[in-house]
Amino acid sequence: MVVRGQSVARGHIFSLAFSLALSWILFGACSDETDPATPDLGGGLVDASIGYDGTPPWVPEGDGPWAGALCSATSLDGITFKERGQFLTRAGVANLFYTSSKELIATYQYFSFEDQSLFNVIAYSISKDEGDTWSGPHKLVIEGLTGEVPVVDPTLVQLDSGDLRLYFTYHRPGDKQPSLASAKSSAIDVAFQYEEGPRVQIDGVAVLDPAVVLHEDIWHYFAPRHDGDETKSLHATSTDGLAFTLGDDLALEISMLGAAVSAEGGIRFYGQGKGGIGSVFSADGNSWLMDDGVRAVGVDPGVARLNDGHYLMVYGCPK
Repeated sequence: MVVRGQSVARGHIFSLAFSLALSWILFGACSDETDPATPDLGGGLVDASIGYDGTPPWVPEGDGPWAGALCSATSLDGITFKERGQFLTRAGVANLFYTSSKELIATYQYFSFEDQSLFNVIAYSISKDEGDTWSGPHKLVIEGLTGEVPVVDPTLVQLDSGDLRLYFTYHRPGDKQPSLASAKSSAIDVAFQYEEGPRVQIDGVAVLDPAVVLHEDIWHYFAPRHDGDETKSLHATSTDGLAFTLGDDLALEISMLGAAVSAEGGIRFYGQGKGGIGSVFSADGNSWLMDDGVRAVGVDPGVARLNDGHYLMVYGCPK
């Protein structure tokens, strides 16, 4: 069900284990900081399971990511964001992508209480009016995967051909650790075909939470480092989006758990900082400058720049 004009909400989820009941950390609330000049963009979805009495048998006991929610905010300049409110409940780790055909696609991990086939899956919603109204949630289908472990952490990009590529976290059977994987499709509602092999893999390190962006014909991959040193983040580059070469770790004031956006003159990354979501800017993906202030009080944002230059952010917040 889609509601016009409802505020968008975003829930943060951080994958720590690969099992049916993935454990995620949910932080923060939506920002009270507003910009009166910021347009009132971004409609919201209503989860059909809101008001559901009782817990269905497929939901594990205890608290988990199924209790999370997504919030949103809008901005004129990508720096000062105006809070919108709730977008979708029982969801997290959202990513936003604005296609060449002017469709805004949100992908996220979804935990339906109404339909077991939509519990702990990557799902998507589409807006054809700059985020005012949305379809979905719809299950995103990936063919060619093996094993029982669910795939998580979606990040969507578009290729020169117009095809879509989805990057995600996948623990391949036989591997000791999860790694970055990808799949390709001609459209979001057509089954994605798994592209064999890891895109980024590190011995002894779980490679989670990808953010990928194309800037000046180079694909840049960023992710927080999950091997005990949370102050460092991974950075890899590729000319084709498939074969990535790891560069030096990045030591920044924010964790690169979030979204990378190609901006004028460089890349802006929105990630987890002190007090909420912060951002850093780089001309080359290697040297970064911290932007002042906090973009929103929440976690793990997805950000897209719309056709008229405005920004929409979807991020983790309490339901």
